[in-house]
Amino acid sequence: MIMPIMGFAQDSTSLKNPTKKERSKINKKKKDPTAPKNWELNGYLKYLTSVYFLHQPNKAMLQDNLIHNRLNFKWYINDDFTFKADLRTRVFFGEYTKLQPNYGKTIVRGDSLKNGYSDYLSWALLDERGAVIHSTLDRFYLQYSKGDWDIRLGRQRINWGINTIWNPNDIFNTYSFTDFDYEERQEVML
Repeated sequence: MIMPIMGFAQDSTSLKNPTKKERSKINKKKKDPTAPKNWELNGYLKYLTSVYFLHQPNKAMLQDNLIHNRLNFKWYINDDFTFKADLRTRVFFGEYTKLQPNYGKTIVRGDSLKNGYSDYLSWALLDERGAVIHSTLDRFYLQYSKGDWDIRLGRQRINWGINTIWNPNDIFNTYSFTDFDYEERQEVML
């Protein structure tokens, strides 16, 4: 039985990406305190608890907890360049985490195996018995936009298609529909 409890906090003005003309005005008015900012910061915080009922006489159930935090940062350097960094942090704690030795290392190693390369942007900040804090920079790139050209250099996500539950055509970014807690989905190495 899984009981999700979610809470979202997001600035509604940050949902709209400014146009180049608006960014130009932003950059010209940097010194004016009433001018719009040339950066955005938004994200969310969620709490998810899971309860596993066991058929063992000594243990009736296991409870596990997950606090999921996401911070999205975007900086409009000038009219042509944008820097983006998205940080995902998860805190695992509970009985299930106590039963898994080196759970933090397992998560970091799993990210590396899943992506097919050494993941230098994923860390286990705390790996203790019963509590793990894991952070990863899953979007980290510099974008150049000029006319019809958009060039991104760095770690990014490429969507081959989007569907509500499952996307059978997306062979690069396949995922389980039971992993409903991670809306952004992981990137894939091409």
